[in-house]
Amino acid sequence: MQVGVPTRDKRAAALFADMPGAESMVLAALEGQGRVLVDSTVHPRCGVAAAGDFLYCGGVPGVEAKQLLRRAMGVHEDWLIYAPGGWMDVVRSITPVKLVTRVAYEQRQPEDGYLRSLLKAMPEGASFQPIEGEWIDWCRQAEWSRDFVSLFTHEDYEQRGLGVLLMVDGEAVAGASSYVSYPGGIEVQLQTRDDQQGRGYATLAAAKLILMAHERGLMATWDAANVASAHIAEKLGYVKRGEYQVAMIDECKTVYRVVTREDMPGLAKAMMAAYSEAPWNENWTEERALRRVEAILSGWQAMGMAAVRDGEIIGGALGFVDPYAEEDFFFVSELFVRPEWKRKGIGKALLQSLEEELKQRGVRVTQLISIEDNRVFYEKSGMAQDSVNVMFRRF
Repeated sequence: MQVGVPTRDKRAAALFADMPGAESMVLAALEGQGRVLVDSTVHPRCGVAAAGDFLYCGGVPGVEAKQLLRRAMGVHEDWLIYAPGGWMDVVRSITPVKLVTRVAYEQRQPEDGYLRSLLKAMPEGASFQPIEGEWIDWCRQAEWSRDFVSLFTHEDYEQRGLGVLLMVDGEAVAGASSYVSYPGGIEVQLQTRDDQQGRGYATLAAAKLILMAHERGLMATWDAANVASAHIAEKLGYVKRGEYQVAMIDECKTVYRVVTREDMPGLAKAMMAAYSEAPWNENWTEERALRRVEAILSGWQAMGMAAVRDGEIIGGALGFVDPYAEEDFFFVSELFVRPEWKRKGIGKALLQSLEEELKQRGVRVTQLISIEDNRVFYEKSGMAQDSVNVMFRRF
């Protein structure tokens, strides 16, 4: 049964009630600028809303929460994940994360008269260009302005997007736009060109955008990722609701290296964790896992590769040389990755690193035995099934 039911039912928003910064983003996801997955459409207990680079975990996480979150995350790795209560344990069981602080603001809007007074500081030669028509496509071309329109198609932005560029001497130097739109409002996105930072341009663009939103009867909601964004929000007249933390996937670099005997305990622990999940669901003791690793690495010309991240072994590929009639094979006895690091290319990278090392040793063929669940992975890694069938008898 597939876990994670897509829904557009507005009642699902109740799962994410009282989350700082979440209301507008969840509404946008329910309107199609993202998606919302729930554990049940009848009586949902938990759900995950994805919009832009944000994931919001709501309700009470049950037995299906991990698979629900994995499906929502997909292969994207730049998520900012709001995971209250027990959801943080679910997140950490999938991927290592680090916490960052954001600032949420009340929906109460700045006064129009005050915003107009800020625009009196417009520098000479400056003007505003609405993001419409050809300017929508123009924003997509420059890295600094891409997020103004990245979550919309051209037609969708024309219909419900809203944005403005600040032009100085005919060049766009800053802008403000709807990161997402939702019924009755927009979530504000600001950006200034790198060579134009520190001149107050973002504040001017934001003030103009908020006025444009108010003219259309829309709210302009704000969520600050950093000190600079928080400073602008408060300068514009937004009222701080409070700080909150979101999880970011840890981007520490993975190192692949040949294993040593000192790595055996770490390899054993990683293997235990890997086999604790489906489809194996095996209960290894640390003693037996260590015996398994030691037995493999005691074989003829045995060797292996370890995936190491921030000093911890998160995966391994272990085996030994198997001499045959015309050439030597390398038999891969174990390939494993800790559960929180699966589906991130670690297993494929381990095989590639192993092959590079074997080439240096004059071995050009690898063999392994796979369960059916992993067949697709090995085929994607360039391996093919040979004519050998594995036979066994328990006696």
